[in-house]
Amino acid sequence: MDKNILVIDDDESIIWVIKKALEPLGYKILARTKLASGLKAAQDKPHIILLDLILPDGDGLEGLRENTFRQP
Repeated sequence: MDKNILVIDDDESIIWVIKKALEPLGYKILARTKLASGLKAAQDKPHIILLDLILPDGDGLEGLRENTFRQP
């Protein structure tokens, strides 16, 4: 079973640290640096989403309010 984690963060160093910490444990990390592309990637329903609250193209909390990450 794949263990997918979506990281939506505009700080490349944060993404790098998360990848270095979790890929050796068998997690597949998918990273997006903008909210719009992250919301699109979230439609593939990763197991975990790590979401930055302040992104260049939007507010991470607003993305949650739009119910984008909720399971049907």
